[in-house]
Amino acid sequence: MAARANVTRGDTTSAAPPTINGNVKKNGLFSAPVSRTSSVANVIATLPSSIAAFHLAFGPDRHLYVTAPTLGTADAVYRVSPAGDVTTFCSGFGRPQGLAFDASGHLYLVDALAGSSGLYRIRLDAPDAPELMLSGGPLIGLAFDPHGGLALAASEVVYKLSVGIRGLLPFAA
Repeated sequence: MAARANVTRGDTTSAAPPTINGNVKKNGLFSAPVSRTSSVANVIATLPSSIAAFHLAFGPDRHLYVTAPTLGTADAVYRVSPAGDVTTFCSGFGRPQGLAFDASGHLYLVDALAGSSGLYRIRLDAPDAPELMLSGGPLIGLAFDPHGGLALAASEVVYKLSVGIRGLLPFAA
């Protein structure tokens, strides 16, 4: 059975910050490694604070791609190198959320803002030219399966589509 981290939200009567296993959250990141069994998690990058969940996907180039929805009118997709260097991969989205890569190495993301949303395909060699693949209601997440299926999550439902696009399988060590 896996060990669980002890997560607290801080004292609600004071300004005490949230903690995990006693480590203080600062600027959206925990200040020290979080222990789990014999493994240690290390901070690899610092990103802008997010008002919602961070969305993460490893790309075929072994970089981590991250969205961090904010209260701004446009948000970006960040690219984190294996060394922890953070760059803006592409920008101009309203609320970029779900991320997934296909077997060809294209990044797909769901962008949602003000009740409408779309599914975009972004080539790693052309991040400034996203292609709108599908538009619809309140989409918030996606995942490919290795057999050509696509799951799209909306506020209250998950759709399954047969699209003939295989998801990126994990890369070898």
